[in-house]
Amino acid sequence: MTDTHVATTAATIYSPSSDRDLIATEPPREWSRLQLLGFRFLVIYFLLYTYPGPIAQIPYLDVLQKPADAVWRAVVPWIGAHVLHLSHPISLQPSGSGDKLFDWVQVFAMLVLAMLAAVAWTLVDRKPRAHVKLAAAFRLYLRFQLAATLFSYGFDKIFPNQFEPMNPLRLTQYFGEASPGGFAWSFLGFSIPYEIFAGSMETLAASLLLFRRTSTLGAVIGAATLANVFMLNMSFDIPVKQYSGHLLLMCIVLIVYDAGRLLNVFVRQRAADAPRLVELFTTRQSLIAARVFGAFLAACMIVQDVRGEYQGLHQYGRLAPREPLYGIYEVDNVVKNGVAQPPLLTDITRWRRLAVATYGARVRLVNDSLVPYRIHTDSSTHVTTFTPLPDTLDKLVGSYAFPDSSHLVIRARAGADSVEIAFTRRREDSYLLVKRGFRWVNEFPYFR
Repeated sequence: MTDTHVATTAATIYSPSSDRDLIATEPPREWSRLQLLGFRFLVIYFLLYTYPGPIAQIPYLDVLQKPADAVWRAVVPWIGAHVLHLSHPISLQPSGSGDKLFDWVQVFAMLVLAMLAAVAWTLVDRKPRAHVKLAAAFRLYLRFQLAATLFSYGFDKIFPNQFEPMNPLRLTQYFGEASPGGFAWSFLGFSIPYEIFAGSMETLAASLLLFRRTSTLGAVIGAATLANVFMLNMSFDIPVKQYSGHLLLMCIVLIVYDAGRLLNVFVRQRAADAPRLVELFTTRQSLIAARVFGAFLAACMIVQDVRGEYQGLHQYGRLAPREPLYGIYEVDNVVKNGVAQPPLLTDITRWRRLAVATYGARVRLVNDSLVPYRIHTDSSTHVTTFTPLPDTLDKLVGSYAFPDSSHLVIRARAGADSVEIAFTRRREDSYLLVKRGFRWVNEFPYFR
């Protein structure tokens, strides 16, 4: 190819002057049939898995998700019953878990559908070709999809709202009573600086993914961050295994595009060639429109996440108003029907400790068992309601009073009995986990 021909070809494609030397001007190498099949499968599968994609971040466009949800809610149970022959029906109830049986069967359906569609596409389109522009569009789609997700998780940590703080419920729970996921949530929520750092890495990766020149760096940082998230989910049985694995795979797909150049720099110690860029927008007007839309989409992601997390921080997060009975209380004495009850270990109904957080309470009984409650307190009437979980019928309703800052008295009726319980408040910083703090100088390892 002559220099004149290269110049002529390059001149027909509009691009910023700083990118002109990077635009691919040679005809692309044809892909093998296996490469075409694999690429088509990836495109179809990720479009199915991420639908409706990053445009759902634009206000009011999230309604596009509803028709697809309705289809899957009809299709997935049918596949479970008639294709996989599962022993029990698939539940459609939302639970907050990303690893429900519904989710796994849905992924199975998407994999099968994507493979069938990719095979049909390859059989119909037999011409040898390379999907150069489609690959560029696919990478752009994955970049913004990952950015939207990483911004969401990142800001959830930066504010920080994602992990549960070390509240009275966690402080009074034994290590052995925690589930692996709950244990991890306590560990991750214990340190606000660590949580903010983790979120900052996610938002950094998201920010870099928005720009073509920094997208590979963003994918590398995102892959490192998501690999840690994925291993946490896998190691502590946190039910976001499937989703975090897909996000990590998206980062890997973006990295693979530049794998040769990255290997040259970091492994082979060679100079890396300039990337072969493909312009999706070949006129000034289309490029301006694309950049305006991209900036608008990025602004929607960031503004919505920041606003939502700020509100959450004050509504249900660390800065939310505390439950009036918030704290840890040790039982001093119990009076039933006017008679003081001795602290007998055989009295399995007797309370030993009460821990109250913003949206729940736990009672430690004298036999060392733990009873969870949902609590609702009316500070104007000084009436509190303890609803045991999961039984919501046997409620304990009573009045409360604080004789002073260190003591609490609850008077209630338990069936036909009147009960009065006196407590002494225990300071949260009396626990070593809270009072130990951070120290630069440690003469000896302090592990307790």
